Amino acid sequence: KTAFRNLRKLSGTAFDKAYMSVVDADHNATLEAFTHEADIVSDPDFKSTVLAGKSVIASHTNMADDLKSKL
Repeated sequence: KTAFRNLRKLSGTAFDKAYMSVVDADHNATLEAFTHEADIVSDPDFKSTVLAGKSVIASHTNMADDLKSKL
C-alpha cells in the first residue's frame, strides 16, 4: 500500500525510477524466497517445480535489474 501511495504522487521519469525500484526489489525478494525453498525442500517433485519457477524468476529479475540500471 505504501509503495502504491508513493507512486500515485509521481509522474514521468520519477515514476519510472520509483516503479522499477519497487518491481526490482520484489523480484529480488521472490528470487531469494525460491532459492531458500529450493535449498530446504525434500520432496523431489516439489523441488523440481520450485527450480523451474526459480529459473523464470531469475530471468525476470535479471531483466528488472538491467532496466533499473538504465533509468
